[in-house]
Amino acid sequence: MTGRVPIGERYAITTHGGLVLHCLLSAPTMSKTDKSRSQSRNKVRVIAGKYRSRQISFADRPGLRPTGDRIRETLFNWLQLDIAGARCLDLFAGSGILGIESLSRDASWVDFVDADRRVCQDIKANLELLQVTDASVQCVDALEWLARLDATRKYDVLFLDPPFDSGVLDKVLNTANWKHCLNSGCKMYVECDYRVEEKVRSSQSMSSWIQLKHKRAGDVSYSLYQYKP
Repeated sequence: MTGRVPIGERYAITTHGGLVLHCLLSAPTMSKTDKSRSQSRNKVRVIAGKYRSRQISFADRPGLRPTGDRIRETLFNWLQLDIAGARCLDLFAGSGILGIESLSRDASWVDFVDADRRVCQDIKANLELLQVTDASVQCVDALEWLARLDATRKYDVLFLDPPFDSGVLDKVLNTANWKHCLNSGCKMYVECDYRVEEKVRSSQSMSSWIQLKHKRAGDVSYSLYQYKP
């Protein structure tokens, strides 16, 4: 005797009470919404400019945390009069979205710097996809990159968004030998855990910087500073 017994919303075929075939589809199927979420994971959208609505993709990497759409929109509203024609440094590039958003809004050049080789490969792939030529990708530690800088590189905008638990932000801000590479009025964006923001803002290393803007979103603190040598 052959019969069917329900397993969730699917069935198994039994013969003489013994299971001979178990349909693997007895596991719940993925809904369209779940599929969409799965497919969009590890992708981030460019908000505005010539690459508007284009998506860039990136791999899962420890500490990689792309700046969210809402924060990014606020940041580039702050920079709306500064970004066109600017030379930018995306020091802990991660997904590369801050630098790519800058290029989308007509920055003249972006140096993407990250120590993770896979991260750099993804940034290069996304730049090729967008046919970007006004950029370089440097696979090197941030402190090592700053130590290499000479006066031939001058920046108008800096993006500092290191992994929150790395402890490297204070070391970068205390690196004095790279300030000769900052143009007058250089703007610096700093994104960090809100619990360390006050320490960063009041540290001696920030004595040459004036905080222009500051906001918090959940555990994330983000600020815009201007260089005043």
